[in-house]
Amino acid sequence: DFTSQHNVQLRFYLLENATGARAEKVALTVFNQSGWTHWLGSVHAPFADQLPGELASANPPAADSPAFEKLKSEVAEKKIALAFFAPRGVGLTAWSGDEKALTKIRRRFMLLGQTLDGMRVWDIRRAMQAVHYVREDDRANIELHADGAMAVNALYAALFEPNVRRLDLMNLPQSHTVGPDYLGILKICDFPQVLDAERTQAELVEQ
Repeated sequence: DFTSQHNVQLRFYLLENATGARAEKVALTVFNQSGWTHWLGSVHAPFADQLPGELASANPPAADSPAFEKLKSEVAEKKIALAFFAPRGVGLTAWSGDEKALTKIRRRFMLLGQTLDGMRVWDIRRAMQAVHYVREDDRANIELHADGAMAVNALYAALFEPNVRRLDLMNLPQSHTVGPDYLGILKICDFPQVLDAERTQAELVEQ
């Protein structure tokens, strides 16, 4: 657990080989809500005792043992540590209510001069910093994995974190005109330009 900002407590999860050599890099997956649910299925069986709050939802996902075996193989074969993170509004901090209620929440953030996605960029940065802290500040190279609008948030976060060496971004929107929301961003740039800037400092994979 770590503090992203005042009164915002978040959690990331780290899976690594407990007996082999220390991993030299960390693959950090940033969840949207569907990714969170899928991941819970993969860790449901082996870590049920450690994740009571996460699995206490009204409709917990069914255990997916093959998915967990795939995670174990990735750790062993790639000699990598896997980190998983749900920014505010996803997973444990998800708000209740229908889509109309969630839209009102997002609009209230805008009235305060910020957007939910803008704050998620900060959360992703803080998660990367927390990974370094937990691993005794070894400055392991980080690979960022994210999907859809969250991939854009990860892209912006990586601009400010020099230890990101690779980004795997899936289902990127074509423009901020379809999301995610940052106040006034189109007066400055659109994220295709940010993609070009990021390519100068990290390996970038788009899917």
